Amino acid sequence: MKKKNAAKASNMLVYKEYYAVPQFSERDQCFHGKLRGIRDTIMFEGRNMTELKKAFRDSVDEYLNQCAREGIEPQKSFSGKFNLRMPPDLHAQAAQTAERQGKSVNQLIVEAIKMAVEE
Repeated sequence: MKKKNAAKASNMLVYKEYYAVPQFSERDQCFHGKLRGIRDTIMFEGRNMTELKKAFRDSVDEYLNQCAREGIEPQKSFSGKFNLRMPPDLHAQAAQTAERQGKSVNQLIVEAIKMAVEE
């Protein structure tokens, strides 16, 4: 399972905190992608991976430049905040564990996620 996740992660393009997962179109015989994690639609394409990576970086740069020209704040892929839903009994267990460890539930969850992504 780790190999599958590692392979998928290696297909991800990341630049200036923006990311995309490219795809290949058999019909158009080209690679294409779209920035993920933001509401604005920013798309790019290339005939090969070298062109695609350049188009991705150029699209991010153009998006940021356009936002600057228009005086608007660019959307960020991740704010650092998200709502988490869990069963009430798990929430209670997390709160009790955090209390025993002298930390907040937020700190406990951040540490658990950090351990999971560092595997």
